[in-house]
Amino acid sequence: MPISSPILSASEEQLLQDPSVFITKAAIDAKISDLFAALKHTLEACLAEASPPLPDAITVTPGRTYRGENLQSLPWRALDCPRLFAGPDMFCFRTLLVWGRDFSFHLLLSGKWLRHYQSNLATSQMALARQGWSMSLQASPWDWSLDASGYGNLSHMPPTDFTQHLTTMDWLKLSMSLPLSQFSSLPAEGAMRFAALLKTLQGTI
Repeated sequence: MPISSPILSASEEQLLQDPSVFITKAAIDAKISDLFAALKHTLEACLAEASPPLPDAITVTPGRTYRGENLQSLPWRALDCPRLFAGPDMFCFRTLLVWGRDFSFHLLLSGKWLRHYQSNLATSQMALARQGWSMSLQASPWDWSLDASGYGNLSHMPPTDFTQHLTTMDWLKLSMSLPLSQFSSLPAEGAMRFAALLKTLQGTI
């Protein structure tokens, strides 16, 4: 049985024949690389200035960027800084850019690091809410959709529910998003959000 050939719509055919789309994407990609390099620098400065300092195990591994072309069909870029993945023990601050969608910041904790910061987190629910964080209620920490149904609003969540999540879940993910229109201000925004988060984790805010 012959296989029918796919047919492009008029708009798809026009896009396929337009090299400027790909030239522009390459130019934007280069600027994203510079943006994430600047963000990594500001986050490393926050780590160096943290008082008290974070445990060496968290900061010893350099930050790293990742990229892909198919996060819910969209290109993406991520920076993990700081990043610690050691079996069940995780401490990661991830910045994610999804083309056509948004920037987002995520704190991921599990294992010994979730237990290490559990007490300070439990008493900081409203501080985290004021900073703009929401708590993931998703089935996996690696779900990067930001559908409101997958997150708990910390301003409205009963404290007992927040504490129960901290003490019964194997992992915690706190997330917030920013519009892509804040492109140039991402390094400053990331540093500000991360510095406040560190103070909360360490009980100094």
